[in-house]
Amino acid sequence: MSVVETGNGVGVDLSTLTRGFSGQTVLDGVDLTIAPGSFLALVGRSGSGKSTLLRLIAGLDRPDAGQIRFTGGQPFVAAHDLRIMFQDARLLPWLSVADNVAVGVAAGLGRTGDALPGVQEALAAVGLAERAAAWPSTLSGGQRQRVALARALVSRPRLLLLDEPMSALDALTRIEMQDLIARLWSIHRFTAILVTHDVPEAVNLADRVVLLDKGRIDMSIDITLEHPRQHGAPDGARFEKRLLDRLLLKEPLPG
Repeated sequence: MSVVETGNGVGVDLSTLTRGFSGQTVLDGVDLTIAPGSFLALVGRSGSGKSTLLRLIAGLDRPDAGQIRFTGGQPFVAAHDLRIMFQDARLLPWLSVADNVAVGVAAGLGRTGDALPGVQEALAAVGLAERAAAWPSTLSGGQRQRVALARALVSRPRLLLLDEPMSALDALTRIEMQDLIARLWSIHRFTAILVTHDVPEAVNLADRVVLLDKGRIDMSIDITLEHPRQHGAPDGARFEKRLLDRLLLKEPLPG
């Protein structure tokens, strides 16, 4: 499946990004540059601003102050270049698997999914080519998320946003999904931004992990490990420890 050409990801630049709700500051002057084709993970406690930041990048919300700029200094990214996956697969139960994937292609309106270019390739890429005609109700949770991933990739996005898409999966299915996302990203090099509470997941997938705390960037670590990565490997454990120490306040804050 040719999702995008290698290195065709979108760069993202956040400048003094601020957002609040009901008098509470959720993001407090965030500055962050995300390189094209990179994989960034956002971690932090609940309420630290991770999902709010993702929604702002996706254009689902607007900042109170600050700017978001994409490759070339553009204030927005083309709709077909950006896709987002949520914790729930959000499949339409009255559509087949192939037709659900076709929802990710604007040209798919009025045409069956199995007749659209790229739908079968997208399903093959996530290992579900044989389930094209199946109904969502017959799929496992992991399979539904793979359909959601195929739906996101079929439009050949340059920016993929992942809002805890694996948090509801069982442990083994979660690992399989992580490996699938890592493999597809390594091949196609769209820009990926993952929100997760799972530190090992962040270290396994990302080449940079940013820790948010009270709406600010508290730590940024480059994960200097080659792909593919081995789950539970000692090299990854040292990055996990640094992040967990900070999250659990075992590592003293500077100053």
